[in-house]
Amino acid sequence: MTQRLFPLFIDLSQIKITIFGAGAVAYRKAKRILEYGGNLRIISPEIREPQFQYLQLDYPRLIIEQREVDFEQDFYNCSLIIAATDNIEFNQQVVDYCQQNSILVNNATSKSAMSASFACSLELAETSIAIHSNGHPKQSLALREQIKTILGAK
Repeated sequence: MTQRLFPLFIDLSQIKITIFGAGAVAYRKAKRILEYGGNLRIISPEIREPQFQYLQLDYPRLIIEQREVDFEQDFYNCSLIIAATDNIEFNQQVVDYCQQNSILVNNATSKSAMSASFACSLELAETSIAIHSNGHPKQSLALREQIKTILGAK
């Protein structure tokens, strides 16, 4: 049975979010979180996505720490952790730790091993529409384009 996730709109400005990893996937998630006012910390031994340096210029509340993850300290007081490394085993360790400690977690290397997932969204004046396709982002993006066409949105 497919895991059912509850659709929720949330104010990110008051919660602490950490992303482990600094590649292209981490960058896309970070950019979106920052666009919505999130307080974000990136932790990774290597910054693979060069766009992070420009993102930090646009969003001074972004903290980037180039180092290994410390399981004792880096989860403290976090509301959401995003495991966005290319190491499937490490990402699963992060998921396990978060589940044991009641921390919401998103896993970039799994369609199901997570407690939080990102939806594709469409903003129209006073309306927000979120589309989630259970780990099939191309379906969500295609549906968003269809909705934009139907509603005459840009």
